Amino acid sequence: MDQETVESFLKWLDSELAKENLSDSQFAAKAKLSHTVISKARRGKLPGWDACAKIAITFQMDPMEVFRIAGLLPKVPETTQELERLKYACEVLPQKYRAVALRLIQAIPEE
Repeated sequence: MDQETVESFLKWLDSELAKENLSDSQFAAKAKLSHTVISKARRGKLPGWDACAKIAITFQMDPMEVFRIAGLLPKVPETTQELERLKYACEVLPQKYRAVALRLIQAIPEE
């Protein structure tokens, strides 16, 4: 794993943990991960597919996004990443709120 990917992943992880006010061990327990997964990441061995999926679930994120952050999938342009986030948010939104969400998005004025 290249150093840039490791540093980027750890910066992202630290940011997410700060938002949730969680320590590494608290997060590992919440994500149902061994604390060694986080410890190894801190030493440069990023988590694999299964651990990244658990991390995504815990942070309520699209697993594809976490796979990319961890270097398991290629990065995508920022605009594509934003669209993927919107798509995932809509996919997990309960059906009864989708029409409201669509109206809200359509109400945003064009630039």
